Amino acid sequence: MSAKSLKKSYLLGGRAVEAALRLADGRVTGSLTTAGDEPAVVDGSARRLGAHRLALELDGKRVRATVLRDGGRTWVQIDGRTYEVDVHERGAGGGAHLGEADFAVSPMTGGLTKVSVTPGDSVDKSGELFVVEAMKMEFVVRAPRDLVVASVAYAAGDQVEQGDVVVAFEEEA
Repeated sequence: MSAKSLKKSYLLGGRAVEAALRLADGRVTGSLTTAGDEPAVVDGSARRLGAHRLALELDGKRVRATVLRDGGRTWVQIDGRTYEVDVHERGAGGGAHLGEADFAVSPMTGGLTKVSVTPGDSVDKSGELFVVEAMKMEFVVRAPRDLVVASVAYAAGDQVEQGDVVVAFEEEA
């Protein structure tokens, strides 16, 4: 297996993360650095489980991750939480990111199997908003922060396209 190196800057929940990773012979090593924090050392194993799935073992903890890409957008699901990750150019301005957006979108085209909120509901950060499924792959979309639901555009059983706004939030005071 050939070695692959990755050195990029990402935006995750509105925070810049620098990744310097190397993948070789089933091992992933390197570091992840969030602005203002000490680098986190990465040293573990990684193996592909399918086209979009990975099994990782880091610090003795095993996790499975699903990674979906569409153009410049990437979604990563780990332990039932979905994260939108943007490649970030240093010094570039940015628009709204996951933690700042006033809405939650479907990370993929599929069927809504569950809508967990109604307008007026208060939802704590990481609370479940809705679940979308396609090809036996299920994504749980969670609240990026404490919020109040302004509207819900779809119901369980509806089909949605990737990027469709499913839940909108009230403006913060």
